[in-house]
Amino acid sequence: MITRIEANRYRCFQKLALDIGQYQVLVGKNGAGKSTLMDIPVLLGEILKERDVSDAFFKPTDSHARPRADAPQELIYNGAGNWFSFALELELPVAIREQIHQARLRGATQDIHFALDRNPEMIYSTIRYELGVTVEDGALVIGEENLLLLPADRSLLDDSLEGSLWGSRIVEKDPNTIRVLIQRGSNGRVSYKGEVREFKKSQEPLTLQLKSTTPALASIPLDETQFVATQWLNDFLTDDVSLYQPQMDAMRRASLPPGKDWKVEPDAST
Repeated sequence: MITRIEANRYRCFQKLALDIGQYQVLVGKNGAGKSTLMDIPVLLGEILKERDVSDAFFKPTDSHARPRADAPQELIYNGAGNWFSFALELELPVAIREQIHQARLRGATQDIHFALDRNPEMIYSTIRYELGVTVEDGALVIGEENLLLLPADRSLLDDSLEGSLWGSRIVEKDPNTIRVLIQRGSNGRVSYKGEVREFKKSQEPLTLQLKSTTPALASIPLDETQFVATQWLNDFLTDDVSLYQPQMDAMRRASLPPGKDWKVEPDAST
């Protein structure tokens, strides 16, 4: 489940940080940003599907018959500056949390074993995806991209991390509070760390060089035995997120046609 959405300098949002519960009600006047907010998870999924940050904005997509924008400056708050960013946090499935926890225990010292037994809120239960987009020579490029594992208790996190992207401010001395899975800088070099190997400081990340428009999350190594949380997030955003756009005709139909499995349809037909 998505638990938090953040946006900085994107369209009408100078700075947005919204914690999301199981049920959420959005109320606001026209142009306040309700549709823009709901589109952020869909947008991130379509960036991953297209494997190109520009195509999700400037070409029609599965959710948008028309492009989201005609020019890069339309995407930036007040049209000023040259960057915007997103962050999305999701609760990991129980089975994946357990896999990661067991791997963490295998590589942990006795003190960390004891701390995790006494403080279950330290167990990684949330995954955070960050994407920073920059305008260069009139085109969109990925300036920063990070994927992080977070503990169940957000109060354990350093207050200085609040706001914008965390990845550039994290020095991973010891993976006890935040675990960095993907880290990417403006030079396009991406470091990947598996989630179910032993958590050791000496573990060398896999490093790849990507095009400036290609998201690192869409380019994860094809090894589901090591990148379980990373692959789950990629699949969730590309396959399980849709823009809810109720249609009156669809809503009048029988709630569940015979032989059809129940799921929330974007047109509200079920």
